[in-house]
Amino acid sequence: MRLIPFLMACVAVLMQSALAAGPAKPVPAAAAAPHVSTVNTRNGDSYQGEIKFTDAGLVITPNAGKSRGKAITIDPANLKDLIVTDAPIANTLNEELPGGWRTTDLGQPALQTSAVFEKEEFTVKAAGSQLGGTGDSGGAVLINVGTQAELIARVSSLPVSDSTAKAGLACRKDSSEDARGAMLIVQAGGGSQFIARKKDKEAATVTDGPPMKSPCYLKLVRKDDQIIGSCSADGKNWAQVGAVKVELDAPATASQPAVPPPPAPRAGALVKIPVPQTLNVMGLIACSGKPFEPTNAVFDHVHLQTAGLRAEYFGDAKFGSLAFTRVDPSIDFNWRYGKPGPDPVTMIENLSVRWTGLVNVKEAGDYQFHITTNGSFRVWMNGSILTERAWQLPPTFEGGRPGAKIALKPGVPAMIRIDYIDTGHSGVVLKYSHNGANIGIVAPEAFTFAFDSTDKQWVPATRPGGPTATTGPATPAAVDLAIQPTVRGLQTRAGSFLAGNTAGYDAKTDLFRFRYKGSVELDISPDKTSRVIFKPVIKEMLTKLPEHSMGVLLNRGDFVEGDFSAYEGQKIKISSVLFGSVLFQAGEDAAILQLHDPELQKPAFVVRTIAGSVFMAQAIAFNKGGLTVTDPVAGVVRIEQAELVDVRAP
Repeated sequence: MRLIPFLMACVAVLMQSALAAGPAKPVPAAAAAPHVSTVNTRNGDSYQGEIKFTDAGLVITPNAGKSRGKAITIDPANLKDLIVTDAPIANTLNEELPGGWRTTDLGQPALQTSAVFEKEEFTVKAAGSQLGGTGDSGGAVLINVGTQAELIARVSSLPVSDSTAKAGLACRKDSSEDARGAMLIVQAGGGSQFIARKKDKEAATVTDGPPMKSPCYLKLVRKDDQIIGSCSADGKNWAQVGAVKVELDAPATASQPAVPPPPAPRAGALVKIPVPQTLNVMGLIACSGKPFEPTNAVFDHVHLQTAGLRAEYFGDAKFGSLAFTRVDPSIDFNWRYGKPGPDPVTMIENLSVRWTGLVNVKEAGDYQFHITTNGSFRVWMNGSILTERAWQLPPTFEGGRPGAKIALKPGVPAMIRIDYIDTGHSGVVLKYSHNGANIGIVAPEAFTFAFDSTDKQWVPATRPGGPTATTGPATPAAVDLAIQPTVRGLQTRAGSFLAGNTAGYDAKTDLFRFRYKGSVELDISPDKTSRVIFKPVIKEMLTKLPEHSMGVLLNRGDFVEGDFSAYEGQKIKISSVLFGSVLFQAGEDAAILQLHDPELQKPAFVVRTIAGSVFMAQAIAFNKGGLTVTDPVAGVVRIEQAELVDVRAP
């Protein structure tokens, strides 16, 4: 969208406050030091020291200079900048994890989760109030798994000073707050627990385990519907903490609708094969037990074995420019019609893929493998080429010509490698036949692949074009939060961004019900709304939003233009000239709802919070324990001192 000049000036001011590149490494417990903040006034004075908000104004006690130790009161009219230098800030979608792993919130914590992977360690920075009960609130690093999986990790560090903090492993249906599944956690204050929820929305049961403390090892094993949790002090001698039977693969219910069928394919297109989509995940979890105070949980010796193949995606047709790696449960893709759903592959213009792993069969006999695609491919098994198809222009459809026979038997996995070159984002499906019959899609359970955090070959799943190197704190040029928010929330036409969740829409009053700060609800008119962001997105996704257009940006990168008409039960309804009345599931299908271009006026102050909100404030007022901002759309909003990142006059 077109950005007016003054907004760029606001960004330049905001850029002076560098965002942290990732969670800081935990340090040994020590006495809490006072917050050191910076205050710059309009008359040219500058102070550093401890701040306090009072009804009389902002009070700072400088820690150096002529005014050291003297309390100085600053009136809003004299404030130019207030920078709370040690305040954490909500990160955008993390792009520095090994392939297949992704950062996500569990439930709807007030602060969004961030994570990094470096030096063979995952560090998860998460807030949240609890794990268990009728709903979870925390953060996680998750990966999709099949029906047979094992995850082992050592919780190497969990700050003892965060007595309410928890960290551990999870195996669950998905990342929603009340999802069925199981968690195995260790508590900072000592103790371990196996937390299980057999059905969605039910209260979780808790089984207490040995009095473990970090560093310690945890293990979760999934065997179909059985989840077993064990802990160990040394990674060798294991004690079972709990076990539960959970139907993770239960069919969709009314509250969890099945994926709708795609539109009819054009002539020559790859037909979508109707197989169920699996959302089951395993991963590393953390919760601080405090809504606005995140904890840092560090995991190492992470080992995952699950159904699937290692997939290397290249940004060219020659297997040269590695874009990212991940674990694919199976080879069953139809990118043209959005299968398997949100997928960064759709953002790669030229595409080649290499899948490697092991194939396991249940019955002995002669097997043949078939590829259904418009692209070119080559399939190896135990080092021998079984089938191939040369590059063809124009592309033609390959319906699954069988390859050479190979004898396989149970208990003897065969090494498989598949090289694939896409000729137009059509898709590719791997099938098989056994003793000349029973052709079907190769199920995820037939493949196995292992992730080990010490494996140097993993490449972060970054934006297409290659991995992003891990850096230190962001330079000013990298900060663009006020203009292009990528975290979950609502951006107003006045330019403010409210980090939170859109709870619904009242058609009678024509108002969005927006939940801010976890529980505070605001009513905002769609006419005063620029964008609603339903899930974290990478910045490249924002480039796919057209100017002066209303509609929905889908997770796969397509923009469906149309007039907004309803939002109910997490479903967005738009009226499209091309498709008529269309429903999209917020978050699952739709990433962003775009309504209007921003129409901004110069604010008196730009105010940011640790949750990621940015207020273009017409005025501010200091009061005991915090401040209030007057926002053109949100009205008068109270911000506690603990929530504040900075206040700046553009």
